[in-house]
Amino acid sequence: MPKWLRIRDWLLSGQDQRNPSLSPWIGWAQSLRRLSPLQRLVLIHDRVNRAFPYATDAEVWGVSDYWETPAEVVAKGRTDCEGFAIFKLWLARIAGIDDAGMGVLVGIVQGGREVHADLLVHLDGHDLLLDNRRSSIVPAALVGDFRPLMVLDLEDLHFFVRIPPQFFDAVTLTTESKSDR
Repeated sequence: MPKWLRIRDWLLSGQDQRNPSLSPWIGWAQSLRRLSPLQRLVLIHDRVNRAFPYATDAEVWGVSDYWETPAEVVAKGRTDCEGFAIFKLWLARIAGIDDAGMGVLVGIVQGGREVHADLLVHLDGHDLLLDNRRSSIVPAALVGDFRPLMVLDLEDLHFFVRIPPQFFDAVTLTTESKSDR
């Protein structure tokens, strides 16, 4: 998982503090600390979803799969699903949400043709999804169109024990349609 390790190392490095383009985001996230954790997450989810349009890695980076840091998202002004999840994770950490309860959830959208990533947060005994495809935070238990494969957090990788579809490439986290083979 070199793509995740690069992101994890960036998140833990403090490099964000040295990037002037991130200063407004950092100040805003720090201002949320007086609110309840759920209120912080709702505001983070809403603001990030509104701030950046969705774009594929091919459109933004010219490659099929690239995991960007929040600084890279700000520089490009758009991102894909894992970019949204990573950006929200970064802001939630700054806003004081416990690292131990958060991770990037990677799975397959219903139909098995699209790999997707969300921010998964365990809060007050509930698993919540912050999904760029949804306007609201939703309990993970209520999401029926998503089959989880793994959670990437700042300390571990957690795999769900299921056999992925034959056309799933676990190394690059991409899928190809059967007609592409």
